[in-house]
Amino acid sequence: MSHESATSRGSRADPRVTVGVDRVVSRVRSALSVLLPEIDGGDIALDGEARRALVLAGGVDLLAAAVRDGAVLVVDDLQWADPSSLTFLASALARLPDLAAVLAFRPDVVATTTALAAVRATRSVVDMTLGALPDAGLAALVGDPRLAAVLRAETDRTPFAVAEVLRELAVRGVAVAGPDGRWLPRDAGAVALAGEVGRQGQRRAVRRRAERETGARAQVLALVALLARETTARIVAAYPADHGEIDGDGS
Repeated sequence: MSHESATSRGSRADPRVTVGVDRVVSRVRSALSVLLPEIDGGDIALDGEARRALVLAGGVDLLAAAVRDGAVLVVDDLQWADPSSLTFLASALARLPDLAAVLAFRPDVVATTTALAAVRATRSVVDMTLGALPDAGLAALVGDPRLAAVLRAETDRTPFAVAEVLRELAVRGVAVAGPDGRWLPRDAGAVALAGEVGRQGQRRAVRRRAERETGARAQVLALVALLARETTARIVAAYPADHGEIDGDGS
């Protein structure tokens, strides 16, 4: 007479459990095949919401594995993020309380401020509004009093406007970074040029930068200018590569 121990009876697979595990494995493989085409997924089709949830959860887990103690997540121009990216950011910051973050965005974009309400609900947030650079800020960027005075008088003193003038001076080779990292004019002509560029304003400064671009970078800039509105990277990427160059008249 054979006797079966309790251990052996407990280790025998329950057919119902096996079927349940098989279904889970099949669904997981199918889901992973969306992200990894080399996996031969099952026949289970994921709807848009399920796929979105999978990508969101996977992205948060990936970020969690990548960060270490003391890590800081820095996101600039957050107002350009699409809804899915905003949801991912809010979820990541809620699930990773030790991850510090610096988020820069325009406060007048309602979608961004609404999405960040979820972040405020889960952690302490310090708001810092950036306006015109104070005199101390200009002094930290520019080591020449004459150049600093021109930037103070001929720009609106926002970081963008000041940076555009300094960038133009650097491109033309009339200003260089000094030993302490602050910008210095090569001669008096550079100070006069800074005043001229500042008076021309940000719009023309941006146009000069755009005109220096060539190839694919120029095509992307032209396409975004043609759209004349906020858009996503997906829309820009959908532009056919063989469509040809975009002329100044939009053709």
